[in-house]
Amino acid sequence: MVGSALAGCSAGHPDRSGTAAPAAPPSASPTGPSPVEDYDLDDDDIAALGLPLQPVPTGQGQLVGPGVTFRMTRVGTTTRFTPEQLRTLRSSRTEPLTAPAGVEFLAVAAAERFGLIHARDGVEVVFHIGDRAVARSVVGTVLIVDTPVGGPVSLDITSAGRTQKLDLRTGRGSDLIDGYYPVRSGSALIQCPIRITEPGVKLTNAPGNQVAVELNLTASLMPWLKDKGWAPEGRRWLVVKPQVRLGALDADLSAMTDLAADLTVTGSGGRLPIAGTAGTAGAGVSGGDNRATTEHVFDAAAGDAGLTVAFSFNGTTSYAGKPARYSGGDTACGKTSQLRL
Repeated sequence: MVGSALAGCSAGHPDRSGTAAPAAPPSASPTGPSPVEDYDLDDDDIAALGLPLQPVPTGQGQLVGPGVTFRMTRVGTTTRFTPEQLRTLRSSRTEPLTAPAGVEFLAVAAAERFGLIHARDGVEVVFHIGDRAVARSVVGTVLIVDTPVGGPVSLDITSAGRTQKLDLRTGRGSDLIDGYYPVRSGSALIQCPIRITEPGVKLTNAPGNQVAVELNLTASLMPWLKDKGWAPEGRRWLVVKPQVRLGALDADLSAMTDLAADLTVTGSGGRLPIAGTAGTAGAGVSGGDNRATTEHVFDAAAGDAGLTVAFSFNGTTSYAGKPARYSGGDTACGKTSQLRL
């Protein structure tokens, strides 16, 4: 019904879903083959529709999985669209549209800045409307579904072999992937002040030649990773990303951190084996990105996880390509931070 009655309303936008849905063919009849249409409206247009949309309860209306996010914020029903509302939907129809007896239009909306869905290729979207199953790629910010009055309307989204379900009337989810949303993550920031003591070296914009080597470590528990697939039953992938930055503007100054020696991350099973080096230089007067990030993945239990992070700087520094002595780092830093995931 919606597909032909509101012909010309939909507009595909590949940047939001990766697949643009074709518009339904024009028809003078209010009935048609597609019970689902999507519209890319901004927040002002959604308000101009004047539909009786109610906010989805906090914590509901969102489905997240590998390569896909679906987010609905408001939902409501109507049995009639006025010519003004149809114009807002970019419809060519000039007369009011009234649903037949026993049928209503279910409207689902999302905030303009998010859109309803973001999905990579390979994600399958299926709507269940009463006893009908409709496979449909959607884009935009508003869905309108014609459905039996009060009848069930739900959405199945399958990605990486797992299917999650969302009731489009209430926003309640089922078979949701535990641990995907909200992501259990935490971060720790530790700064190690050092002073460059090499004779003849005077740093730009660094009084007393004082700078800092900074560690910003983030850790997340994830049920799925692209390169590893799903974590085993009862387990999660623990993703640890140490990011080292030299807090200096002088681009001639650089520092090399030995992660195995200077960084200690300890979990319930003991110290995590994090190795490698992180080289970084001063940002320069333009303030360029001078962060060095590495990623390390471990198999961890699915329950709550706590990490202890300790960092000190015992690496090397150089200026204009030559070794430069410094003081501090180990004695002035050596700080510890607690993370709860």
